[in-house]
Amino acid sequence: MSRLTVRLPETLHQQLVRLAESEGVSLNQYIVYALTRQVTSAYTVETLDETTSDRQKESLILYYRI
Repeated sequence: MSRLTVRLPETLHQQLVRLAESEGVSLNQYIVYALTRQVTSAYTVETLDETTSDRQKESLILYYRI
């Protein structure tokens, strides 16, 4: 486990404290949870409908013909 020291504005710290308390977890646990959600959201895969998929294929074909 790593340790990280971060300076936070007082208002952000208070918001995080309140959110952690409302979830019934420690501030540290809440911050780890929030950071994990943020990082993993970048890796979310979305299903495209057929029309969007076809448009993307056409764009790629046109791009690689140039």
